[in-house]
Amino acid sequence: MNCFTEVSMIEVTNLQNGSTAVPCGELKEVSPLSGSMELSFANHTGAVTHPEIRLLAIGKIPVSKTIEISLQTMAVVRGVTLPRYALDGATYAQLYPGQEFVIHGDAFLPNETVWIGETGIAAVSTDGHHLEFSLPSTMNGGSFVFYVEDVRGKSNTLTARVVRSQPRISFYIPADAGSAQSPNMRNIPVSRGQRIRLVGIGFTSHNKVWIGSTSVDSEADERYPQYQLYFTIPNSLAVGSYALAVTNDLGASNELTLILASR
Repeated sequence: MNCFTEVSMIEVTNLQNGSTAVPCGELKEVSPLSGSMELSFANHTGAVTHPEIRLLAIGKIPVSKTIEISLQTMAVVRGVTLPRYALDGATYAQLYPGQEFVIHGDAFLPNETVWIGETGIAAVSTDGHHLEFSLPSTMNGGSFVFYVEDVRGKSNTLTARVVRSQPRISFYIPADAGSAQSPNMRNIPVSRGQRIRLVGIGFTSHNKVWIGSTSVDSEADERYPQYQLYFTIPNSLAVGSYALAVTNDLGASNELTLILASR
């Protein structure tokens, strides 16, 4: 067989000895058969291809038949990132429960199913090259086979590592503290109305910050949503010491002491 595309394998099925893989470009002798023969293709090139297949029967009078087919591509997965990240070419995906992700690739349909092990997740694409989905907060940690599936079949596969961690706070600092100041600005007294950056792990897309018994809305960091949150100290709180914690679908964090001082 001669293939002038990126198709790397043709499977000839229903042979006497079962399914046989025939590498592209290789002439392979098969067992005698009668009836029909089924050719199965998997096109993961990201584009429509037009391979030619020549079937050759060698007997008393050799005969051959060349067939050209139009082969639609299946979805192609090149990598996975958090939103607003460029793809770095990694062949595995590191995922965090409760976060949103973007799959980079080609030939995505508007609606796809992302499979992480045996868990199927609905995903949406608006341009055919990026596929958005949210990883459920119930997803267990571990390494899984990762691929996309639709009416055309399955994409190529990657390895996904799901990192599951209950929320944990390491420290807090004023949101406007520069990187050089940060070590000396950790867990210092803060003021009402001040914007705070909370650093830890196990944060999701929906977190609640607790200052004592007062719940405060938070915003995830755009680049590191699993590690950093932002919130503002309410003006209604009195001066004093409070237990600072975070809760989300993964559980409740440890507590730090937040000291609220007067201006």
